[in-house]
Amino acid sequence: MKKSYGIALDYYPSVNTKLSASSQFERGNNINRLGVKHKHWFANVQRNTSQNTHKIELGLSFAFDSNFDFSTYSTNNTMPHLSELHRFEDIVLAHNMNIQNTKGVNRITPLSQPSISMADQSVDDDGGLTDRPLTPPVVSNIQTGAIYEIVSDPDMGLSINTNTGIMFWRGNEGGNQNFIITIKVINPDGRFATTSFVLTVVDTL
Repeated sequence: MKKSYGIALDYYPSVNTKLSASSQFERGNNINRLGVKHKHWFANVQRNTSQNTHKIELGLSFAFDSNFDFSTYSTNNTMPHLSELHRFEDIVLAHNMNIQNTKGVNRITPLSQPSISMADQSVDDDGGLTDRPLTPPVVSNIQTGAIYEIVSDPDMGLSINTNTGIMFWRGNEGGNQNFIITIKVINPDGRFATTSFVLTVVDTL
């Protein structure tokens, strides 16, 4: 069994661009590698100092949908990238995780879909004299900068803090009434979730 040692550095000057450098040391097989990737295109230059050989790789990534893409390039007589010795290389690109294996197949696994839930609520209607806060919604997988919206409010009596999701009742309805309210949370990457709950308005005047 051969032992390999090395060091690798990946740098992202922008969301769509990656610069990489690595050195791999193995008995009789020492390799230095430089690479650049921009959007769908990538290129690698590799030098084997033990065998005094060079290798250039050029490739293009084809995205089939938002969850999967496929990269193709030639790997003839090429030692794998240092990180590929551990089979997988994890690279963070914006809101996605790009996982590359040794055969050149990339799988994009987006962050989990956000979720939001809201228990049924009850508020006192005092004639609209005082804003009544509702319990904040329960959320998960929410990214920094997520916003909240009211999707459906039959009485138009609710307002919502778009940054926190806290809602206030400002309506003025006589008698006990129930309203079905729908709210939404939207992540900066466009993924969203909705939930509906029953709001019971109790007349206290």
